[in-house]
Amino acid sequence: GNPSVKTMRGKIILFFLALSGALSLRAEIIVDNSAEATAGYSVPIGTNNDASGCLAAQEFTLPDTLNPYLLNQISLWLNPTNGGGSVSVNLWNVGADGNPTNEITFVASQIVTNIGEVDFVPTNAIYLSPGFSYYVVVSPTTAADNNLVSLAFTTSQNWDGSGELDNFASTQAGFWQN
Repeated sequence: GNPSVKTMRGKIILFFLALSGALSLRAEIIVDNSAEATAGYSVPIGTNNDASGCLAAQEFTLPDTLNPYLLNQISLWLNPTNGGGSVSVNLWNVGADGNPTNEITFVASQIVTNIGEVDFVPTNAIYLSPGFSYYVVVSPTTAADNNLVSLAFTTSQNWDGSGELDNFASTQAGFWQN
């Protein structure tokens, strides 16, 4: 595990294929804190930007290697808090203030009906630059999915993998805040 100063993190596993040569790929887990105890669940994932529902985001940093990374799966621990619904996962840039700034790409959407691990597998190739930080942002897929699902979090300071697990941010305060 790797120490960090933050006290709350989304439970997440990031699976990448690391390009290790012109045509060579190797599977690699960049960050994984799934074995850590669940401390609770976020407010529902929604667009209200308050305690009734907000966007949630987990920052990560890729190892600083020579070759880009190909994202092949993001796993999140979710809870159908208010009956369940569909959530979408997107990747965002990290701004100068350490918060999500703008969406880079859509990853996938999933319907959440049971508590536990939910896998988001991109349908298009998503290549990310080594050594850079990104946010995994979770949002309702449609307006009808607003405030129906919550993201599990842990207060553990540990994770496995070659990357870094950084800030947790949300829009609960009415704006992005980590």
